[in-house]
Amino acid sequence: MNSLKNICLLIIIICLLIHSYILSKTSEELKKSHDDILKMNEKLISDKKNLMRLVKDLEKDKLKSPSRNMISRNVPENNSRKTYMDYRKITDTSSEQYKLQQNKDCYTTDTGLRKVNEYYCIAVGTHYSNNIGDKLIIHMENGESFKAIVADIKDDKHTDETNRQHRKDGSVIEFVVDTKKLPELVRKMGDISYMNETFKGEIKAIIKEVK
Repeated sequence: MNSLKNICLLIIIICLLIHSYILSKTSEELKKSHDDILKMNEKLISDKKNLMRLVKDLEKDKLKSPSRNMISRNVPENNSRKTYMDYRKITDTSSEQYKLQQNKDCYTTDTGLRKVNEYYCIAVGTHYSNNIGDKLIIHMENGESFKAIVADIKDDKHTDETNRQHRKDGSVIEFVVDTKKLPELVRKMGDISYMNETFKGEIKAIIKEVK
């Protein structure tokens, strides 16, 4: 009789141990699921913040409808190459080019491009501008557009007979940059087109703002 009781007691203990083990495992799984949900929630919050930041940046950089007259300047074919020059090469302290680079609103982006507020600093031939500080809108064949400011002017002897395109490298626009901050691929190729999708491909038109 005692033997039977002992067996029953042993069975009960085993059942309790199994039940306790199952509860422990269930608790661990619930905790893991809870932790996973928390991590997922944190990621969603982070993604939302990044999305909001992106939207804000896009709104800031979005091209506004021109409130002033515009003059469209046609461009030559095969103009996809976009060269660059380091802003430190502008050394004439009395020049408008130098003064523009020292302007309080002129700065270097994280990718090495020089900008004055939302305008990228570029050099163009005299067909497009003869004045430092002129503002342009560059329309790309890929559908992108960006604002630019004339930070340097290409010498006529270096451009074609229409003073639009560089005779040797075929560029129409040349970016003013901090070469130390340019991405490695851009430095390797010598072409800002490799910076991102905005600058990739042919230029469709250059629009000059008339003051």
